[in-house]
Amino acid sequence: EFFIGGYIGIFLICRIDDITKQDAQQYACHLQNLLDAIFDEYTFDLISSEEIEKILNPFSINQLFTITRRVGRERLDMLGGGRHKPQLGFIKGIELKQTDINFPTNEILHIYPFTPNYSDFGNLFKLLLLESAPIIVSIRLKPTVLAAKEIYFLEEQIARCEKYAQISLEQAPEDLSLILPPLKEQAHLYEGFQTRLLYGLKDNAGIMTIEIASPEKIPGPIIDTLGTLITEPAGGKEMNVYEVPKHYLTGGYEIFELTDSQPAIEAFKKSDITIIPDPIVPPDAVRLPYLFDSIESIAAFRFPPSTIEGYPGINCQNWRSKTIPKDCSEAGCFLGINIHRANAFSVRLSDDDRKRHIYIVGQTGTGKTTMLKTMILDDVRQNKGLCVIDPHGDLFKELLGKIPKNRIQDVVILDPTDIDYPVGLNMLEWENENQRYFLAQEMVSIITKLIEDEYGPTSIGQIAGPIFFNHMRMNLLLVMSNPDDPGTLLEFYNIYQERDYWKRWIPLRVTDQLLERWVSNVLPQTDYTKSGGDNPSMGVYIGSKFQGFAFDPLLRNIFGQKHSTIDLKMIMDKGKILLVNLAKGELSEPNSRFLGMVLLAKIMATAMERVKTPEHQRREFNLYVDEFQSLATQSFITLISEARKFGLSLVLANQFISQIKDERIPSAIFGNVGTIICFRLGQADAEYMQRAFYPVFNSFDLTNLPNWHAYIKTLIRGQAVEPFSIKTVLDTTPFDERIVKEVRVSSRRLYGRPRSIVEKEIAKSFGNI
Repeated sequence: EFFIGGYIGIFLICRIDDITKQDAQQYACHLQNLLDAIFDEYTFDLISSEEIEKILNPFSINQLFTITRRVGRERLDMLGGGRHKPQLGFIKGIELKQTDINFPTNEILHIYPFTPNYSDFGNLFKLLLLESAPIIVSIRLKPTVLAAKEIYFLEEQIARCEKYAQISLEQAPEDLSLILPPLKEQAHLYEGFQTRLLYGLKDNAGIMTIEIASPEKIPGPIIDTLGTLITEPAGGKEMNVYEVPKHYLTGGYEIFELTDSQPAIEAFKKSDITIIPDPIVPPDAVRLPYLFDSIESIAAFRFPPSTIEGYPGINCQNWRSKTIPKDCSEAGCFLGINIHRANAFSVRLSDDDRKRHIYIVGQTGTGKTTMLKTMILDDVRQNKGLCVIDPHGDLFKELLGKIPKNRIQDVVILDPTDIDYPVGLNMLEWENENQRYFLAQEMVSIITKLIEDEYGPTSIGQIAGPIFFNHMRMNLLLVMSNPDDPGTLLEFYNIYQERDYWKRWIPLRVTDQLLERWVSNVLPQTDYTKSGGDNPSMGVYIGSKFQGFAFDPLLRNIFGQKHSTIDLKMIMDKGKILLVNLAKGELSEPNSRFLGMVLLAKIMATAMERVKTPEHQRREFNLYVDEFQSLATQSFITLISEARKFGLSLVLANQFISQIKDERIPSAIFGNVGTIICFRLGQADAEYMQRAFYPVFNSFDLTNLPNWHAYIKTLIRGQAVEPFSIKTVLDTTPFDERIVKEVRVSSRRLYGRPRSIVEKEIAKSFGNI
């Protein structure tokens, strides 16, 4: 753990002597793969040789300490005998000289094992961050094997313990202390520790040192915090009165200061291991306080555990990544890249799996538009047909400047702000009776949604009751009764503003008993312009719901044209590109939504007509709708479940689920949509969405995703696969103003009409409004 300049870095350095640079690089890659496989919650990056040099020698060392196990000469013939050892640690200078030590037969060398603490690294990190000087904590572990003299030493110690543990109680000796049961128990405890040390180190021994260095004086609390992080004090943190002797023979630590030892400082810089002989340890056992097996060494040689809160000074990634399934499609729409363990893979969704639709959700600014742009431009380059409905206008404008030249002629622009060449979109055009009734009912649904969104879901009965909807529905059917001379929404509006305006559709050109009864019995008795005292006329009451688009010249010149200049069936069948600008800043929000809902209704009606076309002849068409919840009527539920049958694939996006007022729509999405992509969510949405991603990802992951990262749950060849992570890719196609002009000129020429001509036709149709 390395601290400098207000942050904490954690490095794992592997040193292998006497190998080539190429072999070292291969070992590094293999080690990284091993770490990635074991530690799923961590991310490991390779560092260069130059960086290693800076890590090991970042400053001139002014103070150096090492933390070791505590050791003691313990007597076997008396309780608690031997030199007193502190529960924690104390600092003492280095002692490089050592005299020969002969242990009496009633004494042993007891090496107190570390008791892993598994406590939080947070306190140590906070202390390090509070220091003005940089500090290095270096924990070094080197594989080794027990020497023959070390094995003999441990075996001889075990024999001494066994001797005192086997004292006979058949005949009481003169020295009554020899018959005390606690002495036998103490001997057994010492024997157990010695035996475990012997067998553990025979299997896998390693020399481990714990050192801490700084260019300035190291505060004692930092050393003690590090020591207590590695091992519990003697007796443990929690007392157990029934195991006191055993607990007091473990834990604690000792501290040696190495500041005056230049060899120790040089060894520290070279990542060598320095063993400091303890004066009470015999020469044959000098390494034993530094020898650890794999189980005990994890008390110190370990990474900070991954926690929800993270650690101060460390750049913690509070979300998880997951690798892409190996059999993911290599063709289809490009979504982004999957990055996991420094490996990057392209993520594509096949055309067949895409037919089950895509739902994208996430907070604003997290990457939804970037992903939509990537998908749209990929479709454009693959010569696919698509429609983009943009409620903000930014995506629409950017796409115009990135259209490939070979597809300029395929672009159809529906932009209400282009007042000089408005396109025509007649909601009330139809091809057969089923479509006529569908469009009339959809118009009722549009007005219903606008009223509910404006005044609340409970207001519909107060503002527009059965009589309102009956007049609306029947008069829509009336205006649509002449297929050779289709009426418009403006003409429908004018029925309520001009007395007997409805008679221009008499005699009826369709056979419809309900409509015939309406024009014979109801309309002759109805005067929409007549007011009732203080109450407004019925025409004012009904017409007020449509005044927004009737008086807005941007929409009036679009809806007032009798024949649509945009042929949606042709656009779908020939794979054209329909770009729709619903910029709320240039249109009012209600008018923007109204245009979007009318267009969506026409697309639904056109798509359903494709059922008459053989399935193999239905060209796939992709519909992108951002902020779709503002345009979704009741029929939208049917579209989600049925659209793929008509060759229509949906890509729906919005910011959060609670935006969707109709509870049936989320149910339809999660029941029918094959691909769900989640960017960062709020807590409420994360708890809702984790049901789709659990157990791979949970609500904590969903609320902590960084920008431009998402989780995806999708299908591969129709089969659900485990969710995985995805990163958006910023499209680098340069924006070209010349392309924008060419696209607009082409679309105006093919689909727009001069404003002067459109306004003359509207005025001639029913007079100025």
